[in-house]
Amino acid sequence: MSLRAIAMRVARPLALATSVTVTAYGYNQWNKAKAPLKLSTNNEEMLRLFDRLDKDKSGAIDRSELEAALTSAGHAVNILALEAMLSVADEDKDGQISKDEWLRICHAVNGDSVAARPKHVPTATAAKAAPAPAATPTAEALKDIDHSFRK
Repeated sequence: MSLRAIAMRVARPLALATSVTVTAYGYNQWNKAKAPLKLSTNNEEMLRLFDRLDKDKSGAIDRSELEAALTSAGHAVNILALEAMLSVADEDKDGQISKDEWLRICHAVNGDSVAARPKHVPTATAAKAAPAPAATPTAEALKDIDHSFRK
């Protein structure tokens, strides 16, 4: 087996595991921020909160506005948590949370209907029924691969 084939076999499970981990971590951070931000399922309340958080009135909440909102609510987050939260909420990956994305993440963290959840956040039953991701390589396996590249 070529080194490229070995690298591809390792890279794919690692990328999948990283994606799943970031999504789970980001969703967990939103759950922790739910109380400090006073997230609810009332769309009118959440749109008013969105408008307060959107300091530059651009129609979207960017990274700095999300960080400022969390900090002022007494929920300090590190850059990894902030990036994971943004990654989970920002469905179109434009680096900002639109009003629709905001409403979906608010409903999702409050356990509302499947229709309100972001597309990539599974329901509890779907998560149980989904097949387990491919096993990630162990540290020992990664060392072996690293040594084979150095030969």
